[in-house]
Amino acid sequence: MEVAANLPAEAITALPPRTSHSSTTVPAAVITDSEGEFILGIAVSGVQREQINVCIQDSVLYISVRKNKKHVHCGNNLCEHDCMLWRRAFTLPRNADTLMTTATLKLGELTVRIPKNNPAQQDDITIYVY
Repeated sequence: MEVAANLPAEAITALPPRTSHSSTTVPAAVITDSEGEFILGIAVSGVQREQINVCIQDSVLYISVRKNKKHVHCGNNLCEHDCMLWRRAFTLPRNADTLMTTATLKLGELTVRIPKNNPAQQDDITIYVY
């Protein structure tokens, strides 16, 4: 992957979102660049921690949601299914501390915090959502 070679010096860049279906809506991300960290927020209401995957590969932050819930209440031969599958990707700048990245889910908002000023990087990191 050549993304790492063209990283911006000091900003997070959003890559085009990917969804499982053309009618699936991908939530917008709010990226804040503060003095000591980058903060990325995404609204994911109705999603549980276990349905969210956050990882970093080759200096790209990936956030994906996979929700597949079937409602058993079928009346008049109509069943309701609650399915969601999307993935967002963000290139990380060279000064992002990927090892100290954290993710929290609170009141339907996923917040990923990426500290700045890190000389050491790792290729593949999976981040637990608290």
